[in-house]
Amino acid sequence: MNKSKIISEFSLTTFGSKGFLKGQLYCPECSRNDKFGILFKENGALCHCFYCSTSYSLNKILRDIGRTDLLEYDFDYEPTSSLAPLKKEEEIADDKDTKLPIGFMRIKQDDYLDARGFTPEQYDQFHVGVAELDPKTEDKIVFQLYQHDVPAGWMARSRKSKEWHHENLRRHRELGEPLVLRYRNSNNDFSRMLGGLDEIMKDTHTLILVEGIMDKANIDRLMHLNEQQEIKCCFTFGSDLSINQIDLIPESVDTVILMYDAGTIKMMKLAGGRLMSSFDVQVALIEGRDADPGSISEKELSKLLSNLKSFIYFYSFLDNFKTI
Repeated sequence: MNKSKIISEFSLTTFGSKGFLKGQLYCPECSRNDKFGILFKENGALCHCFYCSTSYSLNKILRDIGRTDLLEYDFDYEPTSSLAPLKKEEEIADDKDTKLPIGFMRIKQDDYLDARGFTPEQYDQFHVGVAELDPKTEDKIVFQLYQHDVPAGWMARSRKSKEWHHENLRRHRELGEPLVLRYRNSNNDFSRMLGGLDEIMKDTHTLILVEGIMDKANIDRLMHLNEQQEIKCCFTFGSDLSINQIDLIPESVDTVILMYDAGTIKMMKLAGGRLMSSFDVQVALIEGRDADPGSISEKELSKLLSNLKSFIYFYSFLDNFKTI
C-alpha cells in the first residue's frame, strides 16, 4: 500500500509511543477517530480502536470506504518458469463471532433487492434479513453466511447507491459530515471463507469467482446455476483471494473463471497466479470502468464467456488491456 499517500490523505499524526498514527480514519464499530490508531508494518497495516477494543486490517478499512486506489499489489510471475509454491498461511483458530446483529429477522421481500433482480428463492439462498434495532445495521440489508452448513458470520450492505456513498465520502472529507459506511460485517476472518462454498457439488468441475454477494446473485440468475451442478459461482468478499480460500475449493473443480470488476487487473493477476498451480485459470475481461458482474446483462455475460482468456494470455497482454 502507498503508506506516504495514506498518511497525507487522512492527515495521520503520531498517536502514543508504540508507533500508532491517527487522523481522519474512523472506527467502523464505534465511529470514533480520536482513539483509532493505525500501525504500519512491513507487510501492511493494523488498525485498533482503543475505545471499543476492536481491531481491523487497514486493507479492509480502505475497501469499506471505497479507497482501494490507495492499495497497491505486486505479483512477480515468469511465464517460462513454473510458479513457485506459496507458503500456506499460518493456521488461525476458528472464528466464534457468529452472533447476528441485534433484532435480526429474515425477510422475503425488499424493494432494493427486487430492483436488483432478486428472486423469491434467492431470499432463502442468501439468508436475507434486516436488523433495524442495531445501530450498525439499521439502514442496511443483512446476509447471514454459512460454511460447511453452519453459521459462519454475516455481512450487511447499504441500500444507498455507490454514487451516494462517494458523495458522502467527499462531504465527510471536505465538510466533516459523518461518514456512512457502505458495508458492515461481523468480526470474522473473511480470508478463510468462500461465499457459496456449500453449493459446490461432487459433479462441479467449473467455478466462477466474483467479488461480492450481489455479483454472485446476478451470475446465478443469468446462468441458472441453481438448476444444475456442473458450474457454480462463489464470491471472495472483495478482490483479494487468500491461500486459505483456495484450499477450500473441492478437488472436483478443475477450472476457475475469474470474473472480477473492471479496474481490478492487478488483483486478478495475483489471484490467477495463486490459482494456476492447481487449476486451469480463465479470465473474463469486463470492459467499462463502472461495469461489474452484478449489473451485466445476459447478452453481456454471454459475450464474456465466449471470449475467456487463459491466465497466461491475460498476464502477457496485461499492459494492453484498458478499462473504458
